[in-house]
Amino acid sequence: MRVFSNTQRPLAVFEAWIRSREYQRANGGPLVIVDEKGEVVCGKNGKPKPFHLVIVATGGGLSGVVSAGMFDVLQEEGYSDDPIGLVAVSAGLPNVLAFGCRKSHEVIPFYEHLVRQPFINLFRRGDPRMRLREDVILPMIRMLDHEKLRTYKPEIYVVLTEWESGKGRVVRLKVEDDPADWGWVTQAAMTIPNLSPPVELTNIIPKEPHRKLRFVDGASSKPLPLGEAMRATRPTHILVLAPRPLPTDLPLWESHFYWWLGQLGLWGVPSPTRKGTLSMDQETGKAIKRMQEIHPRVECTALFPKAGNALPTFFLSSFYTEWKVMMARKAGEGGKDLMRQCLYNAHLAVERHRGEMVF
Repeated sequence: MRVFSNTQRPLAVFEAWIRSREYQRANGGPLVIVDEKGEVVCGKNGKPKPFHLVIVATGGGLSGVVSAGMFDVLQEEGYSDDPIGLVAVSAGLPNVLAFGCRKSHEVIPFYEHLVRQPFINLFRRGDPRMRLREDVILPMIRMLDHEKLRTYKPEIYVVLTEWESGKGRVVRLKVEDDPADWGWVTQAAMTIPNLSPPVELTNIIPKEPHRKLRFVDGASSKPLPLGEAMRATRPTHILVLAPRPLPTDLPLWESHFYWWLGQLGLWGVPSPTRKGTLSMDQETGKAIKRMQEIHPRVECTALFPKAGNALPTFFLSSFYTEWKVMMARKAGEGGKDLMRQCLYNAHLAVERHRGEMVF
């Protein structure tokens, strides 16, 4: 696992989250920022600073099962009960939606179901069996607990890419409304260029609610939207959960294979969107470098699996279904192991300062 942070403590966000929860259990009230000595951090007005975390779930196709495992462990440990912001890119969206309604435990089986569908094959460009809405979006929406989404009203943002211009848009998903109202936005956010038709939407452009534009997968423009997440949610802490390794950690053959598939599958895609789709990994690497330069008053931690923990690119084009199911299950369990390891190490770091705490 690769862990990145903009502080000297790689797991700073987890440590802060644990301290905040412990203080809340001992004293009640909302989550507030607590320093390493257990003292509440106050603002200029003398009031405790609220702890406001945003989780950014990046995309990665079926590799999203890795971060599904991460979210599952967070839910098991009760972290889904905290009021946090969620920003989803592409395949990160099912994980975020399930986490928002406390159904993360159903997402790995959902991925196992997905890999059995005949549409998941990058060589079937234009094949009518590639039914994103019928085989992915609608089953995903049925998996969710709509009443819990309406009750909890999780703060969820998704990333869209304008089909013609390649420009990225970050919009709030109004999950408190009927799924029929936000289901098309969900489909657009997960529409890989050329594998499914662009989705026409209105009420996306500020001050132009009636303007119609076509949108596809947000990873084609903003694979890791840190700046947008900060502007939309004003967090004190940012946690990035990524299902795919950084390009520097990918085997050379896999990088070349991905490039070849991208060139093969993007014929006819508008040039800006095509360029953005092919440069997703490079843009993610740049975003991580920018993240490490963010002022420490907003603590950031990013988790990336290594190549052995994620699904290889050729997995998407495999024809042997049971092998794909086995690999998906293994990758999901790998994500669980990564999150458990992070939480364990973060708890150890907090315990080292236990004697100085003043709870």
